[in-house]
Amino acid sequence: MASNYVKYWWGIDPGAKGCICSLDEKNNVEFYPIEKISGKVINLAEIANWICDRVFPYGDKEPEYILEHVVLEDVHSIFGSSAKSNFQFGWINGALEGILSTFKVPYTKVAPKMWQKELWTGVKPVLKRGKDGKPIVDVKGTSLIAAKRLYPNVDFRRTPKCKNDDDNLVDALMMATFAKRKY
Repeated sequence: MASNYVKYWWGIDPGAKGCICSLDEKNNVEFYPIEKISGKVINLAEIANWICDRVFPYGDKEPEYILEHVVLEDVHSIFGSSAKSNFQFGWINGALEGILSTFKVPYTKVAPKMWQKELWTGVKPVLKRGKDGKPIVDVKGTSLIAAKRLYPNVDFRRTPKCKNDDDNLVDALMMATFAKRKY
């Protein structure tokens, strides 16, 4: 085992446009956006290769980084979504769990409310109007403020051509931060 290795943690926001975020102890951030092939299916082989390349060193080379823990968002079916989209969401989540288990990566499933409670500390919740016109917490907006407070220099756009921040990248980094703090 390497004596001067750097520890790192991952956060995984599953979904058709999810993201894996790697965060090391020096707060270096790497995003791996989950994309569909031809707009239809997730490329699981590509995801598995990305994970494998980071978990196992090449040949006899000593590892420079040691993956400490992964937080995978504990998701459930979404009320109001179609059966097809809920099935797809569950399928992606299960496939990611299978890949992590295959490579013996330590992971914990964490409910969104748990990591949000931890990382929203000191952040004034962003409000938006609900369907009934009453104010409700804008979860994505509040997470973005918390993320920018913790990581002011991180670009949360999915690609350089994007104009807006991507909440999947934000959530993945927040889960990686939660993993770093707790595991």
